[in-house]
Amino acid sequence: QITKLGLAKFFVQVQVIESEKNEQHFKQALVVLGSNPEKVFVVGDRVEGEIFIGNRLGMVTVWFRNGKFATILPTNKEQVPRYTIHKLVDLLKVIR
Repeated sequence: QITKLGLAKFFVQVQVIESEKNEQHFKQALVVLGSNPEKVFVVGDRVEGEIFIGNRLGMVTVWFRNGKFATILPTNKEQVPRYTIHKLVDLLKVIR
């Protein structure tokens, strides 16, 4: 969907992880990108998963609040995203 919406051109690399995410996935992405965490966007639908991990590592977090996890709210400050979007196309407003 990222390619279909024309968003891929705004990123150096897009990784989609279908399995259960863990901190090692995110650290590996930083190594592959050779980038500082504050220049890496993490877009995820789970505040206790991707958003929590991204925040812990100092990444820019975007909660895609849509689907079955949309009603699961942050329970601590490490789960609070920097940005919240409801449609993937709204990511354009965040990255520009």
